Formats: sequence, C-alpha cells, structure tokens
Amino acid sequence: MPDPDLIERLRRRLRRWGCLPGYVERVVTELADHRDQLRREGLAAGLSEPDADTQADARLGDPEVLADQLVTRLRASSWWGRHRVLGFCLFPPVAAVAAGLGVFVLAGALAATLADGLGVSRPAGSAGPALLVGAGAVGVALSALVLVPMLFCWLARRHGCGRRWAWLACGLIALPASMLVISAPGGNVVMAVGLAAWSPNWLAAALPLLVGFLAAVEPRPGRG
Repeated sequence: MPDPDLIERLRRRLRRWGCLPGYVERVVTELADHRDQLRREGLAAGLSEPDADTQADARLGDPEVLADQLVTRLRASSWWGRHRVLGFCLFPPVAAVAAGLGVFVLAGALAATLADGLGVSRPAGSAGPALLVGAGAVGVALSALVLVPMLFCWLARRHGCGRRWAWLACGLIALPASMLVISAPGGNVVMAVGLAAWSPNWLAAALPLLVGFLAAVEPRPGRG
C-alpha cells in the first residue's frame, strides 16, 4: 500500500530540525515531483496504480532518513554548518558585546551632536538632556541583544544546525548580557561590561533568551 503520509513525514522531520520554512517547502515540492515521476514510470511499465504508488514510495525510502541526509548535506555545504562550535559558541557573545557597546557609543555621540546642533543645554545641577540622551542610547544598544540573537537563530536554521545550536548561541549571549552595568553618574549614562561588584542584569540577560524561546515556538505553516 502507498504511504499517503510520506511527504508530510518529511516536512515534519525537517521542521523538527528547525529548517527555514522556505527550504522545507522547496524540498517537499521537489520530493513530491520526484515521487510523481516515479509513479508515472511505474504506470508506464504496466503496474497498476496501487503497485505504482507502492513502488514509488519504496524507491524514495524512509522520509525521516532522507530528511536527516538532507540536513547533513545542508550543513556540509556551508561554513556555519561545518564549524558550529566556532560559529555558535565563540562568535555570538563577542558579536553581542561589540554590537551593544558600539551602537551605544555611536547612538550617544549622534544624539549629543544633534542636541548641540539644536542648542539643547543642561541647566546646572540637572541631569536633563544628558540623561535622556544616554537613556536613549542604552535603549538602542539593548536592541543589539535582540537583533544579534535573531541573526544567530536565523543562521542556525538557514544552515540546518538545529534549534540546540540556536539556543546555545542565545544562552552564550545572555551570559555577558547579565554582566551589563548601566549607571548615571552626574546625569551622564555609562554602560559597560564588567565583573567588579557584579549584580546580574536580569533584563538584559532575558532578551536573548526570549528570542531563543520565540524562535523555538514560532507558528508553523500548514501543508503547502
């Protein structure tokens, strides 16, 4: 008897690997076309429709094994898939720290330049605009703790690395994020990463973990 669930089993397996929907649907479409071609060849050879279906399914093989082979091939075809430890363990925290501090400095400098250009000044003894500018720069910098994990989650899915590597990347970003120190001496907001008198920054640490969670539970499309 033919296996009517063969295509769907392949789709589910690829989704469990965390592959991108576009890749999954492209592979499923190609397999469905190949299956139809095998079926037509069986019919042309004189087989009945049930026998042609059964033979086509047998020639395709186990869809879950096929999905695993496709993922292995996808990994082998990319740098990220071949160097997962380097790409998803070392790069994520370095990228997050560099992006966060870099964006903070640039955003603060730009905001201060705009404030000077507009003639905004701070009254003596008042935190005023400097605090507002710094707070805005911190908010922009914290966005790096969302955007950088999103990038590594996408890379893990794009190259067939699976959700575990995406989660690992998010966790390793959360570690230095928890060391993020934000202070406002004299109304000037300062942001740094350090261990001295360290108190965990739970908000900053939660952002990349939230990205990893949402990437794992995102809605899946129905059958294509």
